[in-house]
Amino acid sequence: MDLSRLNKNQLNAVTNASKYIRVVAGAGSGKTRVLTNRICYLIESGISVKNILAITFTNKASNEMKTRVIEQMGIGYAPLIATFHSFCVRFLREEIPVLGYPRDFNILDEEDKTKVVKEILKEKEIDKNYIDHKEMINFISYIKTNYYNQEFKVNMNMFGYDKEQDKKKLFEAYQEKIKKMRCLDFDDLLVKAYEILVACPDVKEKWQKRYNFVLVDEFQDTNDIQFDLIKLIVGKNNSLFVVGDPDQTIYTWRGANLKIIMDFERFYPGATTIILDENYRSKAKILNLANALIKNNKKRVSKDLITNNGDGEDITYYELEDGHSEANKVVNLIIKDRDKYDYDYKDIAILYRSNYLSRDIENALVRNGIPYKVYGGVKFYERKEIKDSLAYLRLLINKYDDVSLERVINEPKRGLGDTSLEKFKAIATTYNISLYEAIKENLEVIKRNEVRLAISNFFDIIEKFSNKDLNGDLVNLLDDLLSESGYYKMLIDQDEEERKENIKELMNNMTYYENNNSDPSLSGFLQEITLFTSQDEMDTSNHVSLMTIHTAKGLEYKDVFVIGLCEGVFPSEKSLMEDSENIEEERRLAYVAFTRAMEVLHLSSNRGINYVVHASNTPSRFIKEVEGYYKDCNVVMSFNNDRRPMYGGYGNSYYSKTPVSRPTSSYSSGESAIKQKETNNINWGVGDKVNHKVYGFGVVLSVKGQLIDIAFKDSKIGVKTMMGNHASLSKE
Repeated sequence: MDLSRLNKNQLNAVTNASKYIRVVAGAGSGKTRVLTNRICYLIESGISVKNILAITFTNKASNEMKTRVIEQMGIGYAPLIATFHSFCVRFLREEIPVLGYPRDFNILDEEDKTKVVKEILKEKEIDKNYIDHKEMINFISYIKTNYYNQEFKVNMNMFGYDKEQDKKKLFEAYQEKIKKMRCLDFDDLLVKAYEILVACPDVKEKWQKRYNFVLVDEFQDTNDIQFDLIKLIVGKNNSLFVVGDPDQTIYTWRGANLKIIMDFERFYPGATTIILDENYRSKAKILNLANALIKNNKKRVSKDLITNNGDGEDITYYELEDGHSEANKVVNLIIKDRDKYDYDYKDIAILYRSNYLSRDIENALVRNGIPYKVYGGVKFYERKEIKDSLAYLRLLINKYDDVSLERVINEPKRGLGDTSLEKFKAIATTYNISLYEAIKENLEVIKRNEVRLAISNFFDIIEKFSNKDLNGDLVNLLDDLLSESGYYKMLIDQDEEERKENIKELMNNMTYYENNNSDPSLSGFLQEITLFTSQDEMDTSNHVSLMTIHTAKGLEYKDVFVIGLCEGVFPSEKSLMEDSENIEEERRLAYVAFTRAMEVLHLSSNRGINYVVHASNTPSRFIKEVEGYYKDCNVVMSFNNDRRPMYGGYGNSYYSKTPVSRPTSSYSSGESAIKQKETNNINWGVGDKVNHKVYGFGVVLSVKGQLIDIAFKDSKIGVKTMMGNHASLSKE
């Protein structure tokens, strides 16, 4: 294999003989190349592909690495390269019978999970003002993510003890219900794999012997249960190679633990650390800006990104009058950049902190006839006709899947009313059987002959197609099923041609799956698409891409716009109310946003009303924090405004008009917008009752100078440390 294209540190990472290796790979430093070459190097060194396991963050990354390894090595197939969830599904298909589940379990997506939770809350007659379905869904995930290795016990001293007890009982009812349905949710995929590996030493030993070399991508985003799974597979004898960047840890809100990558050498004494700091993506001015920003974080592995790509274009920052003006400015710059740099629309991305910020931008793009696509919205596999088609297919494999049955038994309409459905659910509960069995074996409950006949015909169709070859031609299987079930006729009657086209696209995906898998099956296809992510929907058609920064992780564009850089928006208001760790994560998120840009980077904010903080927007602290970048470096960061310049006296900055002093609406001397709003003068004492505009009711646990610890009634919020004079707080 040819390793001549690797730089010194990349080559060291690929060929290093250490048992445990941590590669700290800066943005754009070629980590995928290193991972791919590391796998190829192991294979060339005589390691069997069957003994190598690589874990990636997305299916897109997994498929890319598989293709590279196969092409580079000239072999027929690659080692197992999969996401955590995909690996756990593979593991469970083989091992889950020890927990009393069948191998052909179905996987609930978030919509399915919501339906089950709502059903339980209805059965238990829980008032939504007491516990709503969103709170319960979050609680379920919280228990599984944080208590996978211990029993969750409600603390007698916990605020809202009775409510927590009720939620715990609802959690148990949820688990019982989905097990009866022979289903797992996303969290279960990890939890059940962990349970088996811990409880069954023989199984653990088998898998440790199977995979002697374990590689993990995006290691900075690993959470506790994922790391425990890695440790169980690696054991004491296997090799572990991890790649990640603490500066790009942006998923702590969903469990990522920064300490895992930071403390790797403590978990694996004697581990080797290799730093990749040469960036192959971006121009120098972009990297200098990103370096200046991230240096403000304390919890990181020190490094500065460098590049040989040249200085590049000046970075611009615009502060506009309002969101409408900001959107118009962005669109004008897109038009200008396409003409100046000969960019295609697909070379351009607009990034933002939260989805709601896209509205003004979308309107401006539409007005100017610019094609665009929003990623992270309603995904292809969440569209109704696709969900319906998949539900039909899931029933062929698992007739205990009540969620899928309820979804399609009246698609098309067969006349089964809610009253009859409730009777069947009662029968299923009484006799502890599936809803499918309850309806099929008790059709006499349905009084109207035509409805009874329609439902009976539905079951005949499901039974007929269940007996077909489910590992054969999946396209014809679905096509015939939707035809015989009357689903196609329903779409024709409703003049839903676009929905039929979407189903054809689903069939194209089926064909791709069958052509790219050595052992294709309906079960395998359903598994693959259930684990689909936002990035897997990326396409190469010519449009401007709009997405949150979280969605943009791992992507790159020639021309990047980061909008909404306003205090309380980015960083978010929530992070400003919490501790410094949350601000560091917001700063890492900005760092990720800036380093998506290859050649041109535009930053912007606006002075419009922020309805989150109920005040006019002021520039993000992140803009102030990079002042040193354009003061100390021989580069230019332009601060412009369509009406008048906002900033003056910054070394090499240039202006469209004469500079003026910073307006009083901006922060000064390092004071943030949030500080300016702290106007309450309340003397707090332990036990005082608190009302927070966002978090609601709470009680003061302790007072430490200007800081107070508050236990909020909402268990999802828990205990927060806040400034006692914050404007959002009032005493009850």
